[in-house]
Amino acid sequence: FCAGESAERCLFVVSGQFLYQPVQESQLQRELSGGEWLVEACLWTEWHHLGTMSTLQAGELCQLHPEKFADVMQMHVWPWDLCQRYASDFLELLNAQDVSRRSDMFWHPKLQDEVHIKNLCTPEIDWDDTAT
Repeated sequence: FCAGESAERCLFVVSGQFLYQPVQESQLQRELSGGEWLVEACLWTEWHHLGTMSTLQAGELCQLHPEKFADVMQMHVWPWDLCQRYASDFLELLNAQDVSRRSDMFWHPKLQDEVHIKNLCTPEIDWDDTAT
């Protein structure tokens, strides 16, 4: 992808090596390998790429399309509630970040914090009210 293009999918690196080059000169380029992801923001908001990604060594990427992801998550109350709460937290942290520091590789330690994850995974849902 190239900077400025509309982001249409979240990407997970399965194998190979890729290079992410942010538009902001103050940010360093990054080599990506298996287990890393980028463009998560497109799952939670309209997003345009803030850098360019290219291939260093052929590999495999897994794509997650926002619309299909939302369709699946909406099928059940608990995953949908979890996604809504995570998205709210993600966007709050993203919006609090200085614009000059934003990239397609947004990551904040709070989003992976064990306490935060446990709080997300214990929704206050009355399961009796969800039965149809």
